[in-house]
Amino acid sequence: PARRAGDAIRQAFLYDPARVEVTDARSDGDPIHLRPPQAITVRHRGATDPHSALILVAVHHRSKGSCPTAGDVDVGYGCWNLVRSAQSDAVLRFATELARASGTSDVLVLGDLNAHRFEPPITLFERHDDEPSLGWEVLTDRVDEERAYSYVHFGRSAALDHAIASVDLAARVSDVAYWPINADEPPVADYRTRFNPPGAFRADPYRSSDHDPLVIGVSFPAPAP
Repeated sequence: PARRAGDAIRQAFLYDPARVEVTDARSDGDPIHLRPPQAITVRHRGATDPHSALILVAVHHRSKGSCPTAGDVDVGYGCWNLVRSAQSDAVLRFATELARASGTSDVLVLGDLNAHRFEPPITLFERHDDEPSLGWEVLTDRVDEERAYSYVHFGRSAALDHAIASVDLAARVSDVAYWPINADEPPVADYRTRFNPPGAFRADPYRSSDHDPLVIGVSFPAPAP
């Protein structure tokens, strides 16, 4: 996966090659991105039905921290909101271009958008009116309210990680949930051992990140025998 110089964070995909084949892989080269979104088109191995194809776009928008002294400062959304909004706009163009090129309207954008649900980087998807528009649904709206968060900062919980699906794909989604294995766990159990006692590390899924993963169930036609 591509990344900008000086940034150690990047997106990637893990998949079972025995069940899924990747038919296309691209990166969004728009310079607005610090961590260029990665996209793959996948389908069941052996499937020929175009409706079995799925485009996945993994994103990681700029954080709310490291604020500038002027310009894109915090006006209620955290710093760099204008950058994050521009990143979402670029992702929308990228996803739409991928859909046109592949002939599928099943697209899923997911990752750490570093934005709350009703901030511009998220609501921009719902206002998107490019033609032909895929139409978009914020899938994390389906998560039970009590568990609708993926990150905890000084005791305050928030949903910064989102999945946004084209309306055609959203109709195939059966389940959406955050897997609570990280955000609620104490930092002493963190996967990073630099500042923690080595004996505190456990080889289990808990605190494998500071964000909770998002689990999504999607139904597709079974490949022909």
